[in-house]
Amino acid sequence: MKERDEVTTHEIFQIIPRGKLSLLAAMLHLTPDAVRRWCREPLSDENPTGTGSLNPLDRLRIIISFAHAECPAMAVAIEEWISALNREHYERMKGAAFTAAQRVAQVRRTIREIADVMEAIATGDDLEREIAEMIAEVRRLEAMSIREPILREAR
Repeated sequence: MKERDEVTTHEIFQIIPRGKLSLLAAMLHLTPDAVRRWCREPLSDENPTGTGSLNPLDRLRIIISFAHAECPAMAVAIEEWISALNREHYERMKGAAFTAAQRVAQVRRTIREIADVMEAIATGDDLEREIAEMIAEVRRLEAMSIREPILREAR
C-alpha cells in the first residue's frame, strides 16, 4: 500500500514533457502510446479501472524484490549497478558545469603532469632522447595560448 507522500512510478513518468515522450519512445524502440501508458495508473485490485501498464520502474521493483527473496547476490549486483550508473551521470553533469576557463586550466594541469611524469621516467640513451623530444613538445603546447580557441568555441 502506498504511503501518503510516496510518489508512484507512473507519477514519475508523468514528469516527462510531452515533446520528449516520443523521443524516449524512439530511443526504446517503442510506440509513444506504450510510453504514455506508463504515465497512467495500471489496472490493479486497488484500481480496477486503471488504463496504464506496468512500466520499467515497476518491473525493476519486481526484479529487485525477487532478487532479495531468491538471490541476494543478484540484488546486491543490481543495487551496485544502479549506484554506479547514478554516479556516472552525476559526474558527467558535474563536469558539464565547468566554464571554458576551468577546462583550459584543467588541460594545462594535465599537460604539466604528463611532462612531469615523462621527465621522471626518462632513462636510457634512445629512450631519453625520444622522451626529451616529447617533453619539449608537451612544454611547447603548454606554453602556447590554447585559451583563445577554447574560449571562441565556448561562445
